[in-house]
Amino acid sequence: MPKPGTGNIVQSLVHELRSSGLKVSVGYPMLYAQADCAYSYPVYSNCFGNNPESPYVVPVVKSWPDEYVDPAMDNGMGKTLPGYSSTFRLDPKEAIIIFGKMPPPARYLGLQTWIWTTGWVRDDSPWDMDAYNYFKDIAGDLIQYLFTTFPVSDNIPDPSEKDQYRVQSFSSINNNINNVVMEEQSGEPPWNEIRYFVITPDQRMDEVVRDVLESLGVDGKEVFTEGIPSTFQGNVFADPIDQDPVVGPLGLGKEAVDFWTAFRYAMPDNELAARVWRKRLPLTVLRVRRMSGPDPSPYPHREADDRYGKNESDFSADLDALVDAVIDRADSQGLRLAPPPDGSENPQNMIDLLNGLEQFGPACRNIGMNCLGDNQDASYFLFKPRPLDTGLIYAVVGTLATETGNGTYVGLSVNDASMLKGVLNVSDTKLKGSARSYGLDHRFGHPPRWSVWTTKAQSSSDSAAFGGLRSRSPTGRRDHRGRDCYREHNDSDKFFVHFFTRDCDAIAYLTDGSCTTITEEMVPLAGDDNAPGDDDLHGKFSAAVRAYVAEGFERGPDPSLQLPPVLITFHRK
Repeated sequence: MPKPGTGNIVQSLVHELRSSGLKVSVGYPMLYAQADCAYSYPVYSNCFGNNPESPYVVPVVKSWPDEYVDPAMDNGMGKTLPGYSSTFRLDPKEAIIIFGKMPPPARYLGLQTWIWTTGWVRDDSPWDMDAYNYFKDIAGDLIQYLFTTFPVSDNIPDPSEKDQYRVQSFSSINNNINNVVMEEQSGEPPWNEIRYFVITPDQRMDEVVRDVLESLGVDGKEVFTEGIPSTFQGNVFADPIDQDPVVGPLGLGKEAVDFWTAFRYAMPDNELAARVWRKRLPLTVLRVRRMSGPDPSPYPHREADDRYGKNESDFSADLDALVDAVIDRADSQGLRLAPPPDGSENPQNMIDLLNGLEQFGPACRNIGMNCLGDNQDASYFLFKPRPLDTGLIYAVVGTLATETGNGTYVGLSVNDASMLKGVLNVSDTKLKGSARSYGLDHRFGHPPRWSVWTTKAQSSSDSAAFGGLRSRSPTGRRDHRGRDCYREHNDSDKFFVHFFTRDCDAIAYLTDGSCTTITEEMVPLAGDDNAPGDDDLHGKFSAAVRAYVAEGFERGPDPSLQLPPVLITFHRK
């Protein structure tokens, strides 16, 4: 009998599945990367705020002969082989199987399936117009990505044509299977190990697939099932919100919902090893279906897992002090606060996508909103699109979740607002330490602390003597023995400061290197009618702060426990 993970396991597994009375087709994995926005935008007028530095691994399946496949969606999420698709409908008695070698160690890996498109929410409209008007004030120009049909229409389609249009949904239907979940079940981290995943709405299909895998020597602890539940909802909001828990209708016909599945793999320990894995994608994709036998056994209702995390309210005054320090330094360097173009406040808290925009699958489906790939593993904050070509300078100031216990990794990403395309990401490794130069210890009421090191060993012992303070920076001072002195920091690393503008060199004196130049290749210039995307949004960007998986938990942090990051807008005096 072949060993799991060897080359002939695929042939043996296919043979055994067919011997069990299942119809089997073989698919393949592919990457959905930043460049694939060139496929997505022409089809969906949306690039869905992709993570620019972490391509998604997508299973591509062969469409069933009796499955409705909308030809207008062809290659919409990246180029696929003829007869294959990365979006799919689900027969109530089928499963998708993905298995192979997991990637090298990283800070996050997660598998998730979403409803991709669905039917209209109202008989006379694809969505709830009251909700649309409410969120239009909050989201501004982003509203076109949150409420949209497929095919995309400039106007709300006439109700008499509703059977020709779908609602873009991209909404969650279950809790993610992430690396923490995998480790808890199997007893060891998944990195570089063979793992098996079964995606199915039918418990009987899961039993059949697991029995076949067991007959081939696969340990059941290494098999993970994403059971597509009949209904899914949860109390994930600060306030009760109406939700549509139904996951469906299932089936292969035109009226059924379709799905999209992807692996997220982010912040690898070794980027070169990660690139090698992404290049090879040592994964197998199978699609199996029961053509006869007993009725399917649907999965029951599922609740969204609770979110946890550390309450950051104690840092509120400190964050305010840091914002003041950034403004004071900018003022001393010839910058002043600029009134935002939309008349909003400055400084301004960024929007909490969960509680501010109701980005949770069942809530989105209730009003016909595009949830943009929501998940239970992260918190997200963003701001409305802002112009870049009017000389404005932006600073994002906030708590750093990796230091406050609210994330295993943090990303500050920039989107080209004209396509909602992720174009760059600033990770927590670059954000850490960016607030050190603002005199935080003094502002927080901590007197400056000084210590001396000459070796690493001395560094460790002296740090312990100071209560385990973890960071230090050179002061330019020397003690009476001529040794370099360093300043201890015990609060500053819990915060970050980062600037965005068209030319960071012009404000290098202000930013201490914590600045990202947004080039015209990333975000086209205002008025560039030859660039792809919405002409009215050329020259505008939006940034998002996301924190994945709260420290010590399976799920992302509760954003209501976090302090919203602050956006500050400057212009020259």
